[in-house]
Formats: sequence, C-alpha cells, structure tokens
Amino acid sequence: MKKLVAIIGIALIILSGCSKPEKAPVAEKMESDTIQEGVLQGTASVEKDGAKTTIEYSFENTSSIKVTIFGGATYQLVRDQKVIEEGSVPVADYISLNPGEKYKDRVTFSDLEPGSYRVDINWNKGKIATEFVVP
Repeated sequence: MKKLVAIIGIALIILSGCSKPEKAPVAEKMESDTIQEGVLQGTASVEKDGAKTTIEYSFENTSSIKVTIFGGATYQLVRDQKVIEEGSVPVADYISLNPGEKYKDRVTFSDLEPGSYRVDINWNKGKIATEFVVP
C-alpha cells in the first residue's frame, strides 16, 4: 500500500510539471531605459561670482513616456581648442524623469585664466555646449 501511494505521488509530481503555465497579461511599457536621440533637451547658463564660474544646466524629458537614465553627466572644459579639464557630476545610480520633467545640476570652476571657454556637457544622449569669456 505504501508503495502504491508513493508511486501515485511521484506520478502526480511528474504530471503536474507537464501542464502549460498560465501567461501573465502583458503590461503596456510606460518606461524606457533606452533613450533615443533628442529625448533629453538640454539648456545651460553661466554665472560668474568672483573667481568662480558656475555652469547651471538642465535636461528635460521631451518624450511622452517616463525615461530612466543611468549614471551622471560628464563634462569637458575647453580653452583654445584643447580640453583642459574633464570630469563627471555624480548622481544616484539612476534618475527617472516623467514626460516634461527636468533634471537640474551645476558644475563650478575656480580661478580660470582669462580667455574664451566652452563647456560640453553630455548626459546619456542629451548634449549641451555653452561658451563664456573670463576677462
């Protein structure tokens, strides 16, 4: 009798694995971590305060869906066609932006020599370039 119960139990376990699993309904995708060119529109402004020059920049999600961006922005400070400083602005591991939402940040440079400068800021596929002069 015990053998019969064991054989039936094993058969049920084997047969239960043969059934088709139910498919979960597919939800509409409302978020993207693959950013297309032009989805992040950037703007920048330059503020001078004594020996400090601060670039305030923002990126706006111009798409119709929520987007997630991994990592922070990178920048290059260019003078006389040469990169004189480059770095990144750290953020959380990722940032999600709803349609129309903006991310704002800044990078500050101190004691720049007189001359014409350009700052190139890249965040995922969003790019900004702004120029300024230090007298």
